[in-house]
Amino acid sequence: MIRRRAVLLRFRRWLRRSIAALLVVVALIWVLAPQFFVLVPEGFPQPVWPAPGRHALVAGVSDPTQPPAGVAPPDAAQIRFAQSEGRALLVENAGRLTIEAYGAGLDRETRLNSYSLVKGLVGALVLRGVADGKIASLDTPVRTILGPDAPDITVKEAMLMTSGLAPEGDWDKPVEDAGFSPFGPLARIHAYGVDDSLVQLQVDEGRRGHFSYQSANTAILGRLLERVYDLPLEQLLSEMIWKPAGAASAHWRQYPDGSGVSAYCCLYARPLDWMHVGRFLMDNGTADQPFLPSAMWQ
Repeated sequence: MIRRRAVLLRFRRWLRRSIAALLVVVALIWVLAPQFFVLVPEGFPQPVWPAPGRHALVAGVSDPTQPPAGVAPPDAAQIRFAQSEGRALLVENAGRLTIEAYGAGLDRETRLNSYSLVKGLVGALVLRGVADGKIASLDTPVRTILGPDAPDITVKEAMLMTSGLAPEGDWDKPVEDAGFSPFGPLARIHAYGVDDSLVQLQVDEGRRGHFSYQSANTAILGRLLERVYDLPLEQLLSEMIWKPAGAASAHWRQYPDGSGVSAYCCLYARPLDWMHVGRFLMDNGTADQPFLPSAMWQ
């Protein structure tokens, strides 16, 4: 009996110490990386729609283009597609959908996460901003549009990802996507939006001019576009690219506080609509409504 009480007392002491240690860890995370608790309910962006979190509608056309179904890929390609756990494979030739295949449980109407593919559309919209006179040139300093809290970089540096962004006072902590951590600066942007992080992003002159894949650059460009057009980014994409391409409505991840869409990631759309959008940009829009002036598009 005495021995059982001693064991029980030791267990209680261990439990109290463990709870105290856990509370200390939670408190440290809350102070140093509060974004962790914001992102936990959403988790890592899901590959297939529907997905948890907040999303803005990218309005498409009411009657999206529905080309005849393509045929299955050749056997060797089909085997490779299955081995790589592919989700969609579409091939267009001379304006005609020739090959069409989807992974298990997926079909033409499935909306897939673009992940970083949407960055290309943000870049195209920046060029459109220059063509419309909303942005003076690609050499325009970001600060002239977003204010003194923004890092001292140019639009072109953000587009080419040669800005050398780094967290203020902690340049060894990577902003690069390859070093992503729920405790890092990119996770802070993902949780709170770019406005919250602008003042914390500075330029490491040693890295400036060298390519470094940083989604923070695209987040800045997205906010810049909203500022010069005075419209939400999802509306700009809808009106300038998505609808004119004949695409169906899509869903774009928003920052948890609803302050805007994550310009660098997570547009849920049908693979077929990406094909329409790709063709639209390759053709520079339509003959009567080009997307860019001919010289800029070339």
